[in-house]
Amino acid sequence: MILKYFLPLALVCGICKARFLYDSYNDDGNEGSIFDIDVLMPSVHPTQDDQYICASQPAIDELYIVNFIPKASMKFVHHMLLFGCESVHHSYLEGYNRGCTYGECTAGRAIMFAWARDADSPVIPPDVGFHIGGDSGVNYLTLQIHYATAAPFADGSTDSSGLTLVATTEEQKYMGGIFLNVGMNIHVDPNSPNSHTDVACEYKDTVPIYAFGFRTHAHSLGKVITGFRIRNNKWEEIAQGNPQWPQAFYPMDEIYQIQRGDVIATRCTFDGTRTDHEVHVGSKHTDEMCNLYIMYYTDSALGESFKVCSQQASRDLFSHVPLGWDTDTPPAKMPSSDGGDTTEPESDDDDDINMLEDKLKTDVQDQIQRIGGNDDDGDGSHDDQHEGNEETGKATTAVSSPKDEEEEGEEEQEEEEDPSGARVLNEVPNWVAAGLALGQVGGLDTDSQDNVKVFHRGDRKWEVDSFDRTFHYLKLNDGPIKNDTVLTLDKETGKVISKWGANQFYIPHGLFVDHEGNIWLTDVALHQVFKYPADGSGVPSLTLGVRLIPGSDKSHFCQPADVVVDPTTGNFFVADGYCNTRIVKFSPKGEFLFAIDHGAIGHLTPSSMFVVHSVTLANNNQHICAADRENGRVLCFDSATGQFIKQIKPKEFDARIFAAIYSPKRGGVLFVINGPTFPQKQILGVTVNYDSGEALETWSPEKGFVMPHTMAVSSDANDVYVGEIGPNRIWKFVDPVPPKSNQDQSHTNNIQLARDSLLSHDEESAVSKTAAQKDTGATMVIVTVLAVPILLMMVIAVVVRLHAQGKLSSGRGMFVVGGSRGRKYANGDTFSIGNFFNKKKGFRQVSTDDSDQEGTTWSEESDVEEYSILNSKPTQNL
Repeated sequence: MILKYFLPLALVCGICKARFLYDSYNDDGNEGSIFDIDVLMPSVHPTQDDQYICASQPAIDELYIVNFIPKASMKFVHHMLLFGCESVHHSYLEGYNRGCTYGECTAGRAIMFAWARDADSPVIPPDVGFHIGGDSGVNYLTLQIHYATAAPFADGSTDSSGLTLVATTEEQKYMGGIFLNVGMNIHVDPNSPNSHTDVACEYKDTVPIYAFGFRTHAHSLGKVITGFRIRNNKWEEIAQGNPQWPQAFYPMDEIYQIQRGDVIATRCTFDGTRTDHEVHVGSKHTDEMCNLYIMYYTDSALGESFKVCSQQASRDLFSHVPLGWDTDTPPAKMPSSDGGDTTEPESDDDDDINMLEDKLKTDVQDQIQRIGGNDDDGDGSHDDQHEGNEETGKATTAVSSPKDEEEEGEEEQEEEEDPSGARVLNEVPNWVAAGLALGQVGGLDTDSQDNVKVFHRGDRKWEVDSFDRTFHYLKLNDGPIKNDTVLTLDKETGKVISKWGANQFYIPHGLFVDHEGNIWLTDVALHQVFKYPADGSGVPSLTLGVRLIPGSDKSHFCQPADVVVDPTTGNFFVADGYCNTRIVKFSPKGEFLFAIDHGAIGHLTPSSMFVVHSVTLANNNQHICAADRENGRVLCFDSATGQFIKQIKPKEFDARIFAAIYSPKRGGVLFVINGPTFPQKQILGVTVNYDSGEALETWSPEKGFVMPHTMAVSSDANDVYVGEIGPNRIWKFVDPVPPKSNQDQSHTNNIQLARDSLLSHDEESAVSKTAAQKDTGATMVIVTVLAVPILLMMVIAVVVRLHAQGKLSSGRGMFVVGGSRGRKYANGDTFSIGNFFNKKKGFRQVSTDDSDQEGTTWSEESDVEEYSILNSKPTQNL
């Protein structure tokens, strides 16, 4: 830490603004090394309230911005943002664009500065510059202004608000940057003085950043925004501000280093008593926002200038905040935006700054060594304390409370004491054929032969700049995906049987195979749903939605996510998932029947669903159930009327779930996959009894999930498939003991007894269930131990008899352990009792105590926007 060096820096920088203007021109009138650049609106005329207007100009020269001077008034300007762009819309350069609430850049979008509420210039340490032009990737500067009211311009007057950038051509030692923490799941309760929105991300970059300033942003209900750094389970408050203050970049109490493995957690607190209705996230000043901007500097060669965290924190994260830190009471004193006293400090500033520079260089060198650079010992080794698992993309360091660690130890002890595990499914290693190149896996399902259909994105990614704020797709110039996007994989070998779909889709998402073999697909960029014949040939037999036009009426979708078809009636349901968060029912001919979207009646209504990510039919097709992704639950409705039936939400779901599939087997179960949150105990698949809502078991691959997105289940529920984005892979899990022939019925009965103990609906306690499972496991072991010697003697007798008769062939073995009755895995392995008891792979029985199981943390190194949280309104004002 650099605790004692901040004050000298702040004092020195306190006079920076005066020096900048003074040094802009020298005494003889020639331009000096530091000069001004105006980035202003070109005399624009706002015509309506809450209008967003953008104007761009090229960054012709390679420059370093060392400060920002706002030129605007909060009387009519709600906020200003300055973006550095790799490319922009031509309309921005021709003058200005009125509809730029999200698509400010067509590529390379990075926030460089933000302003609101008559804020002053920030205090930026010496030798820190925001790099533009040259090889910086910033080829254009785009100014976005949100005009809260157009009233001052009713007389026809225009506006030229904007920024003056203080710049230099001299290369700066350190790169300046912005780390935006943005909360999207905002629900302000009008009856609560303290409604919370929580965000948390683990810092994954190997190059550290040094935070020196912060800015909070919310609208009229915003009460206080607090930021924490969590390192080795230790919480430290790094920023707290009242968003009703002038929204400047205020200096932090000290310069905070943020390194790999740290967690940045942000809480926004809103006062709902100031309104008479529920308020959500949105772009209007009557909506709400939750933004914490952190201004930092980093290594100029290895660092990055812009970072975003939009990950919803788990519900209990902030319960670990140490006593003494209050996230509901605004700070009593507003920090000085100019760094405090502007007089020269008594200490030797140059010495302090030199020590600060040495610290940064040392930290950067340490990080380089950790990722494989030269090391002092010369043996090529490096510190891997925070190294991630290269195969899974996960870091090995998890953030947990001491209580979590204690509970984890107890659970590990319990597992050691119960080696049977009572697991039902096992991972099939390397099921997908080697060499199969997959893009992001959008959708999965199985066909009538139980082969696997895959809908993937090839070389296309859903990126942060793929859509504008109104959900229109921005990358049409890239054309449709050139790869075959629909694959059929052999259920046993994982090899490609057939493929099609090239040059048809833009961002594939959902896939469903109906009872007639038709393939239903959704494309979130096209905002459409398609029905194709089984072989995918020709044009779709049914198309719903208007191409590239999002909407919320009877004929439009907005980023539809999934489809399911009722085999008895032919009616089908569409998860109109990201923007509209509704379920829409259609007739077999595609006629609109109704939408399950009741409005804000209560917390269990469809209107409160936050991203309807998948749908499934249950209870003999009488119920339609949805994976309510951001609320971490399954909601079920009457499929005939749309009336709400029930919520399913065991604690194993955690904060987010991505897919849910019903199977009538095993008494009726849901297979559910959750997704990354922080802190995350473990990303898991969960098998749930549909009637009781009880989690029966949890499961994951031995190396863990990273970004699961979709699922498929075979007709007999013995095979389960999970598709991931980011890692772009498909996992297969199998029931190692499916029903067998009567000749092996005794063994099947023993296994079925263990399974029935998991699925029993009797009102026995969880403890008695566990005891029954243990007794069954013990019985199996005893029977096996007694049977093996007898079986061995019989085998020996048979072999001796055959040998004596000369009938024993010396060619290929004619006696195969397991024979045709043993379930064979794709890699050639057969099921064994050793696999059944192997604790390191397959499913785990859910613990019966109240503690969660400790696991690894999540990674957000790919597909940011798929895991960003979108609402039915425009949802992000960065």
